[in-house]
Amino acid sequence: MVVSLDKESIVEYVKKRLGYPVVNIELPDDSIEAFIEESLITLSSYTNETDFVSKSISGEYIDVSDVDLIDVVRLYESPEFTGTLDYSNIDIFKVKDYSGLVDRTDFQVRYSQIDRMTLKDFKLVGDKLYIDNYHGRVVIEYIPKVSLENLDTQEQGWTRDFTLALSKEALGRIRSKYNISQAPYELDGRELLSEAQEERRSLLERLERGTGFFFATR
Repeated sequence: MVVSLDKESIVEYVKKRLGYPVVNIELPDDSIEAFIEESLITLSSYTNETDFVSKSISGEYIDVSDVDLIDVVRLYESPEFTGTLDYSNIDIFKVKDYSGLVDRTDFQVRYSQIDRMTLKDFKLVGDKLYIDNYHGRVVIEYIPKVSLENLDTQEQGWTRDFTLALSKEALGRIRSKYNISQAPYELDGRELLSEAQEERRSLLERLERGTGFFFATR
């Protein structure tokens, strides 16, 4: 039976893999939860899919705090926008519809149209999107955050394993700061760091190889 993972189960999994409750874990639960979020952001950055939202700029910036995004990919002018976001009546979606194009020249013309509609001078700072020398409505193409509950089992497993690697690395750094002499035991900080770095490298390589497969059905 396939078991869906949630944050609580990932936290418990990580703690047990690190030796709890036999060994004390110098890592609070909220730190592990933060590593889950970091893992989800990492996973999001490897998806080829983007989403769109339409916003209006009237002052110095656009507030995007209500958009669950990782980063902004492109901005497009939307002078003919009249209401709710409808792919059929916004110029950029008409231009980006490549169906029926068979001639290379047609593609070049279409790319040229997209380039003319693209706003080049913008900067995302936190939840504020600054655009130079432009006022009005724009269509924002962005990389959306992924949520744990919307991932398939393979993606959830990767998130769990990457969270473990991040937690192991943090714990290794903490334990490496202690120098205990003449004790009946020794801390495993260096070993944890080495293992964590290797696991992170392996998981990122797996993600790079799997890009396109992980998100093929999304």
